[in-house]
Amino acid sequence: MKTAVIVFPGSNSEEETLRAAQAAGADARLVWWFEGRAALKGFEAFILPGGFAHEDRIRAGAVAARDPIVSAVIDAAQHGAPVLGICNGAQILVETGLVPGTGEAGRPQAALAPNIQGHYLDHFAEIELAVSPERCIFTRHLAAGARIPAWASHGEGRFRFRDERTRERVREERLVVFTYVGGAPNGAEFDCAALTNPTGNVLAVMPHPERAGWRYQQPERVRFEARGDRAAYLAPYGGSHLFSLFAQVLA
Repeated sequence: MKTAVIVFPGSNSEEETLRAAQAAGADARLVWWFEGRAALKGFEAFILPGGFAHEDRIRAGAVAARDPIVSAVIDAAQHGAPVLGICNGAQILVETGLVPGTGEAGRPQAALAPNIQGHYLDHFAEIELAVSPERCIFTRHLAAGARIPAWASHGEGRFRFRDERTRERVREERLVVFTYVGGAPNGAEFDCAALTNPTGNVLAVMPHPERAGWRYQQPERVRFEARGDRAAYLAPYGGSHLFSLFAQVLA
């Protein structure tokens, strides 16, 4: 499967995301928003990377969600294509209504609200699988309760749901795939770090696994374990696991 990593004006994590996907074995390339829907012909999987698409005007992800190229992603997702959104990409997916996907198509049922602290957060985090691995196509090869390191780096990362009915469906259908270990640093409902749709082919992940994809990007104690071993220091590690899972879906 060919994978499109879609770049918007204001994206800032596309190169790291592309590198992580390719290192995991995915046949991935960058596609720019101005290339339009036609540029996605032949692609079967999609990644929306982090950043500040269209300067996050109105609110994070709102403008990009209405871009013509995203309409092609929506169509593909509704036909079962794998779609991964990271940070700003997650915000875009929420704005499209693809996740949690519990309401009318195109109408958001959730929001990535400003962090409860009222300011930008940037720190190392771990996210933990909170559902059975089979719930989402991206996690079916994970062990129950598996943890993945990632960098939480956002100003609007607090998952909130439209109403109690939506909240109840999210709970009953087990749409919160990953939660933050130790609790959500941003105040997200259900400690949500990643949200899927009812069919499990779309995953919106708020923290950045691509920024923790190699050992040298880990906390000091992990880097220290590779002291004197250049190959180990530069090897894929941690967050790269999510991209390996993505590549396995495409195989």
